[in-house]
Amino acid sequence: MNRTPEKKKPTKRWDNVFKAKWTADHEFIKVSRRGEKHAFCELCRSDFSICHGGQNDVDKHIATEKHKSNAMAVKGTTLSVMNMFVKKNQSTAVINAELLFQGMVIEHNLPLALNDHYSKLVSRMSPDSEIARQYACGRTKATHIAYSVASHSVDRLKKAVGLKKAPYSLATDGSSDEEDKFFPVLITHVDEGTGRITT
Repeated sequence: MNRTPEKKKPTKRWDNVFKAKWTADHEFIKVSRRGEKHAFCELCRSDFSICHGGQNDVDKHIATEKHKSNAMAVKGTTLSVMNMFVKKNQSTAVINAELLFQGMVIEHNLPLALNDHYSKLVSRMSPDSEIARQYACGRTKATHIAYSVASHSVDRLKKAVGLKKAPYSLATDGSSDEEDKFFPVLITHVDEGTGRITT
């Protein structure tokens, strides 16, 4: 008897998509700009596929040496950065003063090294002010503040421009005044919250 071999039924393949639960469990795992079948690790600054294994792919990524190394590096710096921002006896007014001054430094494109001098100067200018006496924002802390503000702005721009494929314009200009070199990048887009064109 000739028997024809039975054909195997094709198995259905279910592709996994990103789940918000993964961000709730691991705050460094975010939605990837590559689509819902990928995840983005903020510690490693890399995208990885989650379409085959889903949660298992996330667990595998977290178990990689690269991720463990980045997690250890961030763990050490996060505590030290937090200690720079929050001191036990530091009031909100002092933190506000430090942030306002950094806003001025960034807005006017001044060197962050200026903070080393200003920190000492402000307490001598206003010896009777408790805020001036507690003001302690040198170059290192100022750099972290600038980086935090910049990364928050980049995230906002990604949401406003990148994910919705909204129209935008990009302008750059190089400057080499004296020994400092600057390369500002300006992005103009429509802010959905206000409906206004912002840069």
